Amino acid sequence: PLELAVAVLRAGRLDEAQARVRAILEEHPQHPDALHLLGVIALHGGDAQAAATSLARAVAIEPGNAAFHSDLGNAFHACGDADGAVRCFATAVELAPEAAPLHFNLGNALNLKGLPEDALPAYRRAIEMEPDNPVYHNNLGNTYQELGRLDEAARALEQAVALEPRYVDALYNLGLVHEAREDHEAAIEAYRRVLDQA
Repeated sequence: PLELAVAVLRAGRLDEAQARVRAILEEHPQHPDALHLLGVIALHGGDAQAAATSLARAVAIEPGNAAFHSDLGNAFHACGDADGAVRCFATAVELAPEAAPLHFNLGNALNLKGLPEDALPAYRRAIEMEPDNPVYHNNLGNTYQELGRLDEAARALEQAVALEPRYVDALYNLGLVHEAREDHEAAIEAYRRVLDQA
């Protein structure tokens, strides 16, 4: 039955997936996978607070599950709870240190908490593991920009664009960095490429 709920969720039928999971939880209220899935469904539906409640219950039952901690971190992030998000992603990274997305999410949470310097190693670690992910390079570049390290920001953003030439966010961010570096010609070129995607 849980697999069916997952299939229904993947098909985008949130209400039906939620009803199926709730039916499972009526019989097995401490079922960690069902609680986890209920939290994921709530997160997809935009109810981050309900997601956090269900996911926290799943984590309490199965504290060694990195995916549970990660999704709880996503819920806390969506609620604006930077401390909770950092705590969850740090635990997830400890449990699954070879999972690049967990390091990336930790970097995002550290940025949310206002700790860009601490976010850098998390992004770098994610990139070491998945060097071809343009989103990782984009966020690294944005973090360097926030720290005023514009040359490093430009390099990271150029790498993001090299990996995904139509990546509008990275192109726009690259334009901002070039502007800040007073390289107006390069900024205009980046913005022109953004407009080409419109």
